[in-house]
Amino acid sequence: MAGLLVGWDDGPAEPLVRPHAADQPYGDIGAAVVLLARLFEERGEADDLEAAIELHDVVVAMGEGVWEPANALVGWGGATLYEVTGEDAFLATAERMADVLTETQMPDGSWGDPASDAVLTGMIGAALAAMADAVEARVDVEQTLADADDE
Repeated sequence: MAGLLVGWDDGPAEPLVRPHAADQPYGDIGAAVVLLARLFEERGEADDLEAAIELHDVVVAMGEGVWEPANALVGWGGATLYEVTGEDAFLATAERMADVLTETQMPDGSWGDPASDAVLTGMIGAALAAMADAVEARVDVEQTLADADDE
């Protein structure tokens, strides 16, 4: 079965993220999307943005297993691409992950067992904050553009 190599162990390299499979580190792909989108902002090289978009498109096509709290970074990747490009498809990724996260949050504000999943809860909280910041930054850009058009 095909997959995406996101790292390797001491053995021969093999795809570590498989589509339509349970318990895959899809969030690692989301982190790569963020990295590449920010690299594009820094360097301005179209190849970085194209790679970020391709990885985004690959990860959202990998099946329903993507939409789990442990993969919150997929939403961050979508929000970052939305901030950079303004394309609604990327906002849809961020919104879908935000919905997953709000639907799975425990009454005490955590995700999973609070005693054992403090790292997961911290990562999700940070991802949600980064997603909100990215979407808000894009809204500010859109407002600035609209104001300029009115002048």
